[in-house]
Amino acid sequence: MITTLAKKINQSKLGKNTFGIKNLELGEAINNNPLATQSFLVSSEQKTAGSRKQDNKDVRDRNKIMQPYRPYISVKTKRLLLSKAQYQCEHHHPHAGRCRSKYQLQVDHIQPLSAGGDQKISNLRILCGVHNRARN
Repeated sequence: MITTLAKKINQSKLGKNTFGIKNLELGEAINNNPLATQSFLVSSEQKTAGSRKQDNKDVRDRNKIMQPYRPYISVKTKRLLLSKAQYQCEHHHPHAGRCRSKYQLQVDHIQPLSAGGDQKISNLRILCGVHNRARN
């Protein structure tokens, strides 16, 4: 069974190196020594597992670099903002006045963090979900 598997590997990799062993060497191992075939398969599996671990480590490292740190807004700050806004949306329309929605209230940055804004209370306000999405 092992020699059949090794032959299939050899046939699928014609003209290429198989885990650092040339096809000719693999063919010689199949014909001459079945134990060499077993050791080849074990060593190739170890190399594959090792390279997978390295690939996974690279992906994890990349993910750590890609995710920026964004501090959360504390519950205390949210409660302060909500009480200041009287638990209503703070959006002001030029003709209709202030939106008085109390549904889906969200904390919004007046100047976005991406544009150099910060997490200070003076840069935060309460908007309903509709106006927060419309602003972005």
